[in-house]
Amino acid sequence: MSCLEKDCQHADFEKIQSYCRRRKVKLTPLRESVLKIIAAAHTPLTAYAILDELRLQRPTAQVMSVYRVLNFLLDNRLIHRLESLNAVVLCHHIEEEGHWSQWLICQHCGEVIECDLPVFEQGFAEIAQKTGFMVTTSVIELSGVCADCQQVQV
Repeated sequence: MSCLEKDCQHADFEKIQSYCRRRKVKLTPLRESVLKIIAAAHTPLTAYAILDELRLQRPTAQVMSVYRVLNFLLDNRLIHRLESLNAVVLCHHIEEEGHWSQWLICQHCGEVIECDLPVFEQGFAEIAQKTGFMVTTSVIELSGVCADCQQVQV
């Protein structure tokens, strides 16, 4: 699969709910609220940005509750953590078990694009074959300039 188009980056929440029902992942009202905030975002969100949005609905919400929900969503592969931004984004490949996403982060506008290029997975398989080391977790973040910002610079 190639990089996702920007217009396809925002997953349908019904698809997420269906996935959760099939995998018996319990979405409490708080988890659902946080997931909806992340799903509606057009950019990666920090825990505090999520908290600010959540407090519009739940004025007494606490940051530790947000962190617990984020850990739950990460453990259930519904979101991804972008290490360099200390932020999270919705997983757009929830139906694909164990996919290896790569993140393209624009240094100019902050756009983040999720890619799922098989060449990286092939590289992990080669590492395992040559060294016996099995990669279980990988975060690949590439910083650069997106196509839109390159057009502006020309």
